[in-house]
Amino acid sequence: MGEMIATLLLVAVVLFLWVSMAYLPIGVAKSRGISEDHLGTVRLLAILGLFIGVTWIVALILACVYPPKAPPKASRSKVNYDPVPAGYGTKSVDEELDQIMAEKGPHGVLEDANSNDTDAPNDKCENCGRAIGRLETPQIWQEHVVCNQCAKTLRNT
Repeated sequence: MGEMIATLLLVAVVLFLWVSMAYLPIGVAKSRGISEDHLGTVRLLAILGLFIGVTWIVALILACVYPPKAPPKASRSKVNYDPVPAGYGTKSVDEELDQIMAEKGPHGVLEDANSNDTDAPNDKCENCGRAIGRLETPQIWQEHVVCNQCAKTLRNT
């Protein structure tokens, strides 16, 4: 009796695997987004492939080779064609930096970088008192604004 149940279970597993193999080429074709006509061909060949192995291989190859559906063409009126600003890309980064340095000098560039912009946050860490830089993200710790280093330390305590 135990051998018969094991045999039936084995037959059921083999039958399940045999039938599910037909869905491999179909799944590949669907994931690639091929057209319905080509998808029908892949389905037919995949199902026939359960009985004739060669057609299953052909279905898998076609599922990989058929071109996907073409996306809808955008009308030219909806596409925004911004013209390139005059002079864009004519200077290298080094040339632009040299021009800025000639205009402001090395200390002027540093003063601009260290200047207190009006849009920069004026947050100070409520734990250590250090000013939080404008490129640094202030962290919140129990309703207090803290810097990244203090936030890491406080999280680990």
